[in-house]
Amino acid sequence: MCSVRGAEYYKTKLRTPSASDHVIYTMTRNVVGPMDYTPLAFEAAYSHHKVTFAHSFALSVVFESGVVAFADRADASPIHGFRKLFTQYPFAREFLAILPVGWDETVFLSGSPESHVVLARRSGEQWWIAGITGEKLPSDSSSSIDVTLDWSLLLSDAAGGSKNVLHYRYWKVSRGLNDTSLAETLDTRSLIGETEKMRLGPSDGFVIQLSPLRLGVSPTLSAEKETKGLHTGKEKDSQGLDGVSVSVVVTAQEPDDGTTTLVALALLITIPLILWVVWKSKASILRALGMSPDPRKKERTG
Repeated sequence: MCSVRGAEYYKTKLRTPSASDHVIYTMTRNVVGPMDYTPLAFEAAYSHHKVTFAHSFALSVVFESGVVAFADRADASPIHGFRKLFTQYPFAREFLAILPVGWDETVFLSGSPESHVVLARRSGEQWWIAGITGEKLPSDSSSSIDVTLDWSLLLSDAAGGSKNVLHYRYWKVSRGLNDTSLAETLDTRSLIGETEKMRLGPSDGFVIQLSPLRLGVSPTLSAEKETKGLHTGKEKDSQGLDGVSVSVVVTAQEPDDGTTTLVALALLITIPLILWVVWKSKASILRALGMSPDPRKKERTG
């Protein structure tokens, strides 16, 4: 399950994996089977090869492993590892917490071993789309590369998309204001028949989660936990220029067909009726058990 130069090499003096290696791994070693790369070594990857945090974050979906192990520091001081990352970007913790441990389907969307790779992985009805770029882009692409996502390849009826779906919850994590920051985009979109173009720089990356909202469901935006503002749907660093941390979730309200109300009414009537019958029949029940219905009366024996 290993057989790859993984993140543990950042602790050695040997050659360490770069962003370009990650692209090549995805299109060679990981095609053969799962590999234990141990992704999410944010600070180490950046210090060695200027791998952006967005690129490292995307590896959680790009790489496939039988048992996923995230490699960064977990219990270190608040100024390092996951404690620092999750404090700065709470949405990163929430995103990783619901990441599936296995996939039902994988679709190759675009890529080249010398530049980038974009994959879509499905778990149930949810799609997770992730892309990464190498540290050196082709000479004819200047300092960036354009990636186009054709949502019909995943969401249309012809592609076996979810039925009766009008909208999707769209949750994207991408590069923030600089290489070591993350940005969150979270809103509701109608994606069927649409395309999306993204411009990625060297050692860049992104990951998108799509959750279907059923026909007849009214999607609403609601603030979660310690939300201090409302996300407009535009890409924005979670710290923002004004230091506002944003976290908004989309909740789907299931239509009430009256079944819940009828069940509650039936219980409201039935339970008191059962208690009344038991109370009125308590003497017969006690006699059947060989007990006196009145504890103050004791039978004389002898």
